[in-house]
Amino acid sequence: MNKYFNLFISALLYGVLITLYFQKVFLSLSFFFGFYTILFMISYSLEVIAMLLISCTALCVIKMVMPKLKDIDIERVFISSKLHKK
Repeated sequence: MNKYFNLFISALLYGVLITLYFQKVFLSLSFFFGFYTILFMISYSLEVIAMLLISCTALCVIKMVMPKLKDIDIERVFISSKLHKK
């Protein structure tokens, strides 16, 4: 179980970092496929395919969530009059 947990966390972390760094879907996907192709050629393991799918899922989730986060009005969250009652 520890092995699969480590694979999941490392693939998720790689997917999030590459997606946030490059911010372009095509560029992120090319880095995913390049990295995981080399990793698959070295190991010949199906776990690499699962890691690729996890990284692509992280890319899709980030691309769906980030535009919604940009539209949130942050001023509503931090209202100073409700935090400091006089």
